[in-house]
Amino acid sequence: MIGWRFSAKNENEYIRYLEKADMIGTIIKDTETGPIFKLSQPIVTGMRKLYIIKVRKPDKTKLQRGDADYRIANYEAFKHKHLTNACFR
Repeated sequence: MIGWRFSAKNENEYIRYLEKADMIGTIIKDTETGPIFKLSQPIVTGMRKLYIIKVRKPDKTKLQRGDADYRIANYEAFKHKHLTNACFR
Protein backbone atom coordinates (compact mmCIF):
# COMPACT_ATOMS: atom_id res chain seq x y z
CA MET A 1 0.00 0.00 0.00
CA ILE A 2 1.39 3.40 -0.86
CA GLY A 3 -1.42 5.63 0.31
CA TRP A 4 -4.98 6.07 1.48
CA ARG A 5 -7.78 7.81 -0.37
CA PHE A 6 -10.57 9.66 1.44
CA SER A 7 -13.68 10.22 -0.66
CA ALA A 8 -15.86 13.14 0.40
CA LYS A 9 -19.63 12.69 0.19
CA ASN A 10 -20.32 16.42 -0.27
CA GLU A 11 -18.61 19.80 -0.65
CA ASN A 12 -18.61 20.59 3.10
CA GLU A 13 -16.93 17.29 3.93
CA TYR A 14 -14.41 17.83 1.12
CA ILE A 15 -13.43 21.21 2.58
CA ARG A 16 -13.08 19.69 6.08
CA TYR A 17 -10.89 16.86 4.72
CA LEU A 18 -8.71 19.38 2.89
CA GLU A 19 -8.28 21.50 6.02
CA LYS A 20 -7.29 18.46 8.11
CA ALA A 21 -4.94 17.10 5.45
CA ASP A 22 -3.30 20.52 5.11
CA MET A 23 -2.56 20.44 8.87
CA ILE A 24 -0.61 17.15 8.64
CA GLY A 25 0.98 17.33 5.20
CA THR A 26 1.65 19.25 2.01
CA ILE A 27 0.18 18.89 -1.47
CA ILE A 28 2.58 17.06 -3.77
CA LYS A 29 0.22 16.71 -6.73
CA ASP A 30 -3.07 18.33 -7.65
CA THR A 31 -5.22 16.03 -9.76
CA GLU A 32 -8.57 16.47 -11.46
CA THR A 33 -10.23 14.34 -8.77
CA GLY A 34 -8.48 15.97 -5.80
CA PRO A 35 -5.07 16.70 -4.27
CA ILE A 36 -2.48 14.20 -3.06
CA PHE A 37 -0.68 15.02 0.19
CA LYS A 38 2.65 13.83 1.58
CA LEU A 39 2.35 13.61 5.35
CA SER A 40 4.86 15.44 7.56
CA GLN A 41 4.92 12.40 9.87
CA PRO A 42 3.81 8.95 8.72
CA ILE A 43 0.75 7.25 10.15
CA VAL A 44 1.72 3.84 11.50
CA THR A 45 -0.69 1.10 10.40
CA GLY A 46 -0.76 -2.61 11.09
CA MET A 47 1.15 -3.31 7.88
CA ARG A 48 3.48 -0.36 7.38
CA LYS A 49 3.86 3.39 7.60
CA LEU A 50 1.49 5.52 5.55
CA TYR A 51 3.10 8.57 3.93
CA ILE A 52 0.59 9.58 1.23
CA ILE A 53 -3.12 10.46 1.35
CA LYS A 54 -5.50 11.69 -1.32
CA VAL A 55 -8.63 13.74 -0.70
CA ARG A 56 -11.09 12.89 -3.45
CA LYS A 57 -13.68 15.42 -4.58
CA PRO A 58 -17.34 14.44 -4.15
CA ASP A 59 -18.45 12.08 -6.92
CA LYS A 60 -21.93 10.53 -6.93
CA THR A 61 -20.66 7.62 -9.04
CA LYS A 62 -18.06 6.59 -6.41
CA LEU A 63 -19.75 5.24 -3.29
CA GLN A 64 -16.55 4.23 -1.48
CA ARG A 65 -15.64 6.42 1.49
CA GLY A 66 -11.97 5.50 1.71
CA ASP A 67 -9.66 2.81 0.44
CA ALA A 68 -6.05 1.91 -0.08
CA ASP A 69 -4.07 2.89 -3.14
CA TYR A 70 -1.39 0.53 -4.42
CA ARG A 71 1.40 0.82 -6.93
CA ILE A 72 1.39 -2.26 -9.17
CA ALA A 73 4.24 -2.86 -11.61
CA ASN A 74 2.22 -4.99 -14.06
CA TYR A 75 -1.44 -4.02 -13.78
CA GLU A 76 -2.61 -6.28 -16.63
CA ALA A 77 -1.10 -9.38 -14.98
CA PHE A 78 -2.61 -8.33 -11.64
CA LYS A 79 -6.09 -7.98 -13.17
CA HIS A 80 -5.82 -11.35 -14.90
CA LYS A 81 -4.80 -13.07 -11.68
CA HIS A 82 -7.07 -11.37 -9.12
CA LEU A 83 -10.17 -9.78 -10.63
CA THR A 84 -11.94 -13.10 -11.07
CA ASN A 85 -11.77 -13.52 -7.28
CA ALA A 86 -15.22 -12.94 -5.72
CA CYS A 87 -13.60 -10.81 -2.98
CA PHE A 88 -12.81 -8.10 -5.54
CA ARG A 89 -15.51 -5.93 -7.05
